[in-house]
Amino acid sequence: MHSDDDLVKEGAQAYLAALDEVRVVGDPREQAAADVLLVLAGRVTEATLMCLRAALTVNHNPQVRVVLVAESITESQLLRAVEWGLSSLLLRPDAGYRRIVTAITACRTESVLPGAAMRALAAHLRRVRTESVSGHGFTQRDIEVLRMLADGAGTAEIADRLRYSERTIKNIINSMMVRQSLRNRTHAVSSALRAGLL
Repeated sequence: MHSDDDLVKEGAQAYLAALDEVRVVGDPREQAAADVLLVLAGRVTEATLMCLRAALTVNHNPQVRVVLVAESITESQLLRAVEWGLSSLLLRPDAGYRRIVTAITACRTESVLPGAAMRALAAHLRRVRTESVSGHGFTQRDIEVLRMLADGAGTAEIADRLRYSERTIKNIINSMMVRQSLRNRTHAVSSALRAGLL
């Protein structure tokens, strides 16, 4: 369990510890194998996402699920959180302890997402599907990244400009290179240039 507010964290731990259906783990060795990571946040910030990412890097359970309780979240934050294992999102005004427990116990088989989050994810999937341009196989996002690479931008700068994590940018580049059978970033830029995309 992670929280940006110690009082909220202590209250949630006390409530959850009294239940039979969940077990709160405190020992770092047990946390590394936990089934669910519960993140309690006010407003989701970059620090919240980095905390989530850091917690997942020490967790060795490939089936770990994330339940996030927050006041609000932007679309780009939601996409990054989903990429890092978010399975349920509860907005604080609607989330009591009982709903949190339901989300924790159900997250192995189902996701709990507010309607706005579901619509944002569906819109993103539609954009990704339509961005894939037939013929050359580069998506619109690939082309944005390639333009910045051609201008000499590094991974961190590209991530900052597009408001993604460096890991996401590396994943975009790697996916593009595998999909297009490209050897390196230079080969990717030259391939896009030859296709008339840059």
